[in-house]
Amino acid sequence: MSEFYAEKEWPSLPDALVSSLTEWGLSADRAVPAKGKPDFSLLKAPWYLREWVSENIPIDIDESWMVTLQRFNTVKADWHIDLLRDCSYNCLIFGESGVTQFKPNFASQQITSVKYKKNKWYYHNSAVPHAVHSIPRKRVAVTMFKFLPRRLSESEAFNGTAPLLAAEYEKDPYFYYV
Repeated sequence: MSEFYAEKEWPSLPDALVSSLTEWGLSADRAVPAKGKPDFSLLKAPWYLREWVSENIPIDIDESWMVTLQRFNTVKADWHIDLLRDCSYNCLIFGESGVTQFKPNFASQQITSVKYKKNKWYYHNSAVPHAVHSIPRKRVAVTMFKFLPRRLSESEAFNGTAPLLAAEYEKDPYFYYV
């Protein structure tokens, strides 16, 4: 396994579920309103997605796990580290995969790249610098991760949408399900 990503030998989503989630993911509202441009969105999700994951994916999904959909409406996501999670497991269901790149730190010139396959699960290390480029159009993926809302520092409390997600989660860990 790479320290950055790994394809998992987990069940693919059934075609009927992919179809339903794709339709949902292309039209669903964000889990919280965007602060800034809505190029990347964590979406309100149907409860049946969480149920399918709990029944079919070999992870103990408790209330600390977010199981939702993410939508890219952009051709790239610049280098960043995710503030509210260390890693995620992602399964692309609509659109073409961009090229995801990782590096050990922001100053490094060493880059590892991967292009995720459709309807395959991947471990994604989001605690290291990563970027996505060459996203050909709108892309929807299932994503699940252990949500770490208390990680935000005081200086990050006003940074983008992350604090809004953390505040909603603190009130109700299932706030994004409909």
